[in-house]
Amino acid sequence: MEYYLRRNHPDKVIQLYDKFIASIEKKKSARGSEDRESSSDLIPPAMPSATTSPSPHSGEASTLLAVIAAHAIKDDFEAAMNIYTSTSIRTKSFSQNDERLTRLKYNPKLVQRLTVWIPRLHLASLVSRPQMLHKLLKRYANEQAVQPIEKLYQCLKDGLTGRAPFLTTKSQKPNTPNRLVLPAMIWTSFLSALMKCQRRDLAASLWDDMISFGIRPGLSMWTTLIDGFDNNRAVDEALAAWKMMRGQNVHPDGLAYRAIISALFNGNKSALAMRTFDEFQSTAMKTSPTDCTLSVYNTVLHGLLLTNQIDEANNLLQSMPQTGLKPDLISYNTLLAYHSRRGDLKELANVINDMSAANIIGDIFTFSTILSGMLKAGREDAPKLILKLMRKQGIEPNVATYSAIINHHMKRGDEISVRAAFLMLQQMEADPQIHPNDVTYTSVLANLYRNTWLSSEQVEEWRKDIVQRMERRGVKFNLPTYHILIKACLTNTESEGLKNALWYYHDMRKRKIPMANTTWYILLAGLLHREEWNIADEMVNQMYTTGLQPSGSLSELVGKIKKRTRILDPEV
Repeated sequence: MEYYLRRNHPDKVIQLYDKFIASIEKKKSARGSEDRESSSDLIPPAMPSATTSPSPHSGEASTLLAVIAAHAIKDDFEAAMNIYTSTSIRTKSFSQNDERLTRLKYNPKLVQRLTVWIPRLHLASLVSRPQMLHKLLKRYANEQAVQPIEKLYQCLKDGLTGRAPFLTTKSQKPNTPNRLVLPAMIWTSFLSALMKCQRRDLAASLWDDMISFGIRPGLSMWTTLIDGFDNNRAVDEALAAWKMMRGQNVHPDGLAYRAIISALFNGNKSALAMRTFDEFQSTAMKTSPTDCTLSVYNTVLHGLLLTNQIDEANNLLQSMPQTGLKPDLISYNTLLAYHSRRGDLKELANVINDMSAANIIGDIFTFSTILSGMLKAGREDAPKLILKLMRKQGIEPNVATYSAIINHHMKRGDEISVRAAFLMLQQMEADPQIHPNDVTYTSVLANLYRNTWLSSEQVEEWRKDIVQRMERRGVKFNLPTYHILIKACLTNTESEGLKNALWYYHDMRKRKIPMANTTWYILLAGLLHREEWNIADEMVNQMYTTGLQPSGSLSELVGKIKKRTRILDPEV
């Protein structure tokens, strides 16, 4: 294909690509038509995973780039978009530093066109798979990575109104053939992500853009907006949005009522929240699905407990059967969390008995919450009691359940929770039927390194404790362990995070553990993310001294380090 590209024969390249796709389809049919596409294929991480190779299926991706280049020679963006949005080839976007693009440098005009096309094509691929785009935006929002969200949105706006638009809204569709139609949920996904990042200014701009494109906000958009204001603790704005929605004759459903009631409780307007709940009961509840109605009741329950209205909360629970509702696991977990914070063992026991009577089996949150409450009340035998309770409910503790409870407490990060995790680990080690493995210990260490609440002295004390436990049991650090720990250390923005990451790197070198491509990728990506340019330069030099010649994504990272380009630039 490269041969024909160099000789400016794009049709030959397209023919070869068609044959390539036909051979892939034939192989897929032979092995039962397995679906090779997954959500992670289209969603680039802001930080790499500890176990995923940075350059999957580079041969197939190169083939895809070749046919896109062929259509670029023909200046046929529509054909390129049809291929890119329909292919099942695993691909992450190509960047200007991609070695596959540098091979085309003999044709600067082609490279320039591809540099413009490829971000648009990747966005088109995400738009054609709105659930994928939603997951990507959600990931960025969880990481508070505003820049890639904003860049994605600017690309989307350019696709609607730029010099060569390739997207359209339903209101534009009759006059805009050969464009992808934006599903309504995409606007909701962007709005949710921006509000979660507390960028209400950008969310307001998006809302104005949407109106200018002739889109009338639907109920889901209004609900997302109110939820966003709730997350930002902006109760007055949430109320204003609620009134505006009602003024535009958009009738709220159960989810919308849940959003505004939550905002009112969190904004210390419990009386208004209860009046709104009464309104829901007399209007929307009649047509609300049971799961939505239960969600509203659980939100009210949480709000009443949040404002210490325990009698009202109990009355609400007792009234539920009269409406045909039964408290679910979320209801009981909400009650348990309230009594756990107070260290009220008697009420914890009452809730547990109610759960048993209702045949509700607890989950990891349930048992972790009870464990915290018992420890707060001074019960050092809490881990044994929790295991006894689990067995009573028909749950036989194993490595997975132990590890999940330990991980849950470690993620909470406060001193009491970490102590609970270590007590649970101690109980796990004492169980002759269960043996902690490297995953268990690695999880504890990784959460310690991510923790920014504890003092460095506390972290070091507990780190030594874990290492000693591992040594006693003969559990050794392996390559995946180092990957997880280096990444965890680098995500900690404190100086100790960098110090610990470099310690593990040098420990790997000292133990002569081979440095894989993924190792260098995690290390360099983390340093780039922190903008530790000098150390990153030094690591690049050390990488070259090992004889490794970076390719694919690793090569791109090296290029970004040389150009001082942050990793939060989205790969779209």
